[in-house]
Amino acid sequence: MKQPQEIEANFVIPSIRKALAVELSKSNINQKNISELLGISDAAVCQYVKSKRATANIKFSKEINAKIKDSAKNILKDKSCVVKEINSICSLIRKTKCLCRIHKGIEKTNCKEGCCCQ
Repeated sequence: MKQPQEIEANFVIPSIRKALAVELSKSNINQKNISELLGISDAAVCQYVKSKRATANIKFSKEINAKIKDSAKNILKDKSCVVKEINSICSLIRKTKCLCRIHKGIEKTNCKEGCCCQ
């Protein structure tokens, strides 16, 4: 069984980066600038936008999607807040038990009350 931190590192954070790249691209920002804002390669941005990377098909809740949109706006205003924004999204994912749902979907686990994902 994977640890929650492995789920975050291998599935959640790439999905957050993908969502942020897509959201930033909606603001008519080119891929090079998006890569600089997020601290990732141009190729990674291209693959995120074309759904060729972070393909775990993780569905975020409306609350988390709203946070991702807010984070994209904050990153546009202040490039230095990327890590803080991604950490904030990860915290919300844990708080709302979305991590447990993602874990169940990836490993077909039977997470229960008091599960390690929380």
